[in-house]
Amino acid sequence: MSKARWQSLLKCFYVLPVGSFVMWLVAIVYYGGHRPHTPQPESAQIVLLPWTHPAVYGSADDASLLHWLFFSILAFLGLASAIHVYIVPRIATPRQRSQNRVS
Repeated sequence: MSKARWQSLLKCFYVLPVGSFVMWLVAIVYYGGHRPHTPQPESAQIVLLPWTHPAVYGSADDASLLHWLFFSILAFLGLASAIHVYIVPRIATPRQRSQNRVS
């Protein structure tokens, strides 16, 4: 792939965590306002949801969604950092290669 393609992919991997972060915050605020503050076994809301204050209870799917969104933020940032550090600097244009040889 060319350097321009890697850089556009890099920009995508820097934008995706922002979207994941916004969705994560919206989910936390939504669950904080629409889920019970005590466990309710009859509605299967018995799992303490992470990152909510005051503590609220929801289903296992709710907790799984919050964890997935949080770790997707870390994954996208990790991929972007790896591309930025290991791939983009190694792809030099022909002019940059000739200048590196001279100096």
